[in-house]
Amino acid sequence: MPVVTQRKDEHLPAREPGGDQRADGQHPSRPAGRRGSRRLAPAIAGWLSVLVGLADIAGQLAAELPGRYPQLARGLHEAGAVMPGAGLATAARVAGVITGLLLLMLSHGLRRRKHRAWQGVTALLAASALLDLLHGPHVTPALVSAALTVILWCFRREFYAVGDPRTRWRALRVLPALLAADTVIGLAFIALSRDLAGPYGFGQRLQSAAFGLAGVSGPVRFLAQDRGDLFTATTGSLGLFTAVVTACLLLRPPSQTARLTEADADQIRDLLARHGARDSLGHLALRRDQNIIWSPTGKSCIAYRVARGVMLASGDPAGDPEAWPGAMHAFLAEATRHAWVPAVIGCSELAAAVWCREGGLAALQIGDEAIVEASGCTLPEQVLQDTERVRGGHGGRG
Repeated sequence: MPVVTQRKDEHLPAREPGGDQRADGQHPSRPAGRRGSRRLAPAIAGWLSVLVGLADIAGQLAAELPGRYPQLARGLHEAGAVMPGAGLATAARVAGVITGLLLLMLSHGLRRRKHRAWQGVTALLAASALLDLLHGPHVTPALVSAALTVILWCFRREFYAVGDPRTRWRALRVLPALLAADTVIGLAFIALSRDLAGPYGFGQRLQSAAFGLAGVSGPVRFLAQDRGDLFTATTGSLGLFTAVVTACLLLRPPSQTARLTEADADQIRDLLARHGARDSLGHLALRRDQNIIWSPTGKSCIAYRVARGVMLASGDPAGDPEAWPGAMHAFLAEATRHAWVPAVIGCSELAAAVWCREGGLAALQIGDEAIVEASGCTLPEQVLQDTERVRGGHGGRG
């Protein structure tokens, strides 16, 4: 029972003679952009967004260091001098922290080639460059922000993927992550402050960081009034930011997905009645939680689900094997449009060969299935005796 998935290399296997092929060796319906998806630009952009986001957050906390860690403070200031947002005025330090959090949140989307993530990061970098010029002006960080924006613009074609179907469950994943990040930032602010009113323990510091997210004062006090006001503004703004983001994710309407309809089910039953004898997993295409994608002729279809960026189909395509390539090309085109990884589990050797030929996927043999005719199956006498003995033992004990 083979499993087929996307190759790690860029080379497609040779096609069989007589196939529908253009002069350049590509199938006319094979989705474009498969080779381009191997480039490193999205991964580099994603990790660069992480570094810039961390630098923005660290840059806003660096002002708390000089009295306690002068060498570390000097190093952070030198590194942060060329990072986006470094030239913001002291009153706008909270905006720098939130900008860093946004860049961290969008970095995963950049690595997955999401176009909306690219738009968000580009807008944040452009805004940082503008603010650096208005508050100073600070030419060096503005130039760095502008350079990163230009680089992202030059590689804009690499960020082609549309967003995944929206779901409210994402809010439940984002909320604890943001709360943890907010708490860590609050604890770091307290740990790096040099003018605390007393030797507070970790529990008291954690309580102040957590209470600050709700705009409530905790046990930690600062000798300097402006330091306490800055801590209150920072933690309160982070709490408000977390609440707004979570509310937006929770209240936005979920996007419609192409679930199995009655018309699809009737057509699939007809295909299975004519061609389903070859695949014992064909009935899985009738599951109501599946998405269906059809070949252009309607003579074949593929049922799939998406989990963590993997577009997974099970079994062979339903329908006429001659129409399988059309359904496979539509399947791969949809995976390319969303930047999902295409994969198939439990298909036959014939289907695996067609997947490898038409889509450039790699096949892996993981086992086989066995079919037992229940009507002709008998158990040995010894097995029956052992079964009765076990049943009697349970009955005597219970």
